[in-house]
Amino acid sequence: MTPTPDNYSAVNKNGRAGSTRGAYAVAKRLEQENLNTKRYVGLESGSKICRYDHTDPKERYDDPPEANYGVYAGEGLVLIDIDSYRDSAEIPETISCLPSTLTVSSPHKGEHRYYQIDEEPQNIQKSWGEIRAENQYVVGPGSELTSCKKDWHDCSEPQEGLYVVESDEPIASITRSQIQPLLSSTEHDSELGQRPSSPSKVEERPEFPAVEYDPINRLTRAIQNFAWGDKLGDLWEGNYEAAGFGRDRSRAEFSLCYYLGWLNDADTSIIKRLMSYSCRRYPFTDSGNKRKWLSAAEIYRETTLANLEFPDGMYEKRLQPLGYEDRPKTSHITRTNTNKAIMDLGIATTSELIDHPATDRGKRQTQRALDELLDDGLISYHRDGRRTFYYPKGLLRAFATPERLDNLDIDADKIT
Repeated sequence: MTPTPDNYSAVNKNGRAGSTRGAYAVAKRLEQENLNTKRYVGLESGSKICRYDHTDPKERYDDPPEANYGVYAGEGLVLIDIDSYRDSAEIPETISCLPSTLTVSSPHKGEHRYYQIDEEPQNIQKSWGEIRAENQYVVGPGSELTSCKKDWHDCSEPQEGLYVVESDEPIASITRSQIQPLLSSTEHDSELGQRPSSPSKVEERPEFPAVEYDPINRLTRAIQNFAWGDKLGDLWEGNYEAAGFGRDRSRAEFSLCYYLGWLNDADTSIIKRLMSYSCRRYPFTDSGNKRKWLSAAEIYRETTLANLEFPDGMYEKRLQPLGYEDRPKTSHITRTNTNKAIMDLGIATTSELIDHPATDRGKRQTQRALDELLDDGLISYHRDGRRTFYYPKGLLRAFATPERLDNLDIDADKIT
């Protein structure tokens, strides 16, 4: 059923003017411009994480789901995602000169601008945001976040997590030449006091002949679907400050290597290829520095990889159910999700794990899962007075950010 104004209620955000008819506005404008409407993907409730593999065309639909949804780029539609909340993110004049178009505002003061384009560019990331042209989506209007990681905004407050239509206008047509300055590798954001741009050309994907799966596809699914996917995505794209590591490039890259190792059975050859690929695509951090993996001598990369000590049994495939005689008290899914929640938080109490969206279990089941993870040697614990904290065994510094440890008043040197 095509959305109509009657199926989507209008919501005013902070008294701003303009149409806020959500999914109806997007559907109407796509149909007006004869753009393919089979581009809606379902997102998790209260989240912007896709419920399925959004790169699979079979998981895209003609009508937006009733809950949160995304709008897919490509096939003549380019989405300019402006993250104007970033302190250094001055919007380039090239964008300011583009014609007015259908525009959606995000809860964090950003914008999604919809354009038709004659020749699709490649996806790029800049200090001010992204151009999404293929295999990517933006959250659709009418969707709502119920939580976020921003310390200056609370999406859980009424109407504070809403995506709303800022400007209900026809989707304007542009040419690739109009946004070419944004794509050109000669345009350096640093000239505007911003983060230097990522290269415009698509780096050649590395090959992994020794394994039967595609590590990049596995990484993509983890970023999209795991509870700690946002943090992994920030690290992958060089957003070390956003990931909670400040300007400490060494710790951020050490953590990224651990994530990549966890996903790829600690295969250092895969980790090294993925790290090099990541740094070629996103050579600068969000603080404007070149990523250390690129700028440092080879001894830095060798030492980083050599210091990766993965505990036996840390991989998800080793969390599979045991045989009948050793059947665990909790399911494989409960243990896996509890482990994911611990990795997402870095270090956490039982109460925090119960409340974590990845867990979705009560105190009894969560505690049983923790006991079994302790027995398996996957996690450790630390007692501080009446509180007990759980963290990935031997990996506290890789997963717990300095801010998290400071907030909990935990000295990592005393427990690792």
